[in-house]
Amino acid sequence: MKTMRSIKTIIAAWLIMGVVSVASAGEAIRITTGEFPPWSSETLKNYGITSHIISEAFKLEGYEVEFTYFPWSRVYESAKDGKEFQATSYWYPSEERAREFHYSDALQTDQMVFFHMKDKPLPDWETLDDLKGKRIGATREYTYTKEFWDAKDSGRLDIEVANTDELNFKKLLKGRIDMFATGPLSGQKVLRESFGPEAADRVAFHSKPLVAPTAHLLFSKQLENGEELVVAFNRGLAKLRDSGHYRQLQEDLIAGKYEL
Repeated sequence: MKTMRSIKTIIAAWLIMGVVSVASAGEAIRITTGEFPPWSSETLKNYGITSHIISEAFKLEGYEVEFTYFPWSRVYESAKDGKEFQATSYWYPSEERAREFHYSDALQTDQMVFFHMKDKPLPDWETLDDLKGKRIGATREYTYTKEFWDAKDSGRLDIEVANTDELNFKKLLKGRIDMFATGPLSGQKVLRESFGPEAADRVAFHSKPLVAPTAHLLFSKQLENGEELVVAFNRGLAKLRDSGHYRQLQEDLIAGKYEL
């Protein structure tokens, strides 16, 4: 009789644990992000491919996701304390971020390249010192590299910071800067949609990337279950890749299926 009661107790405990586990996994993960099409945008289907990857990976682990869009200057800060938002998407590695956040496995590998006017080609540069004398545009809160920002702070390079890619392209088209660093796909999309095909046809980008970083979902270290969420997300991301669905999403991007 004691044995039967013990078995029932164990089964009840398992059921309770199962309910708790499902409830925990069923909660919505609130994520801050910003406009960086085609990777992330409120104007794209499923909020762009990177946001879609995040949603699908979490779904495989039983989580729903809610994205909230802010200007990039607020995206990072709003997720630091982990109170209202559990994570922020998406960011390149840096020492500062590693102190504040847990990193997911890499979502993708990006490039940051220098756009310029076609009639004012850039030199085949090897180091940043080769760009001395150029007026260089940068977007606030973008990572770029530590050397890039150090070159700005020291005055080694003439770097002007604007709040958005659109503002930087406006300055480039008007001749107020000579070059501007952003992603090749996102840059071309901004040019076409904000300035039209004729303006976009006047602009090119240099083939040498400033940096080719990995992109990550960040979870606040202030969260009690932050590390657990990282493990769950990474597990879902691995399943997404192993199933072939990750590659399908990439093919959808190429086919233009994220455009509304």
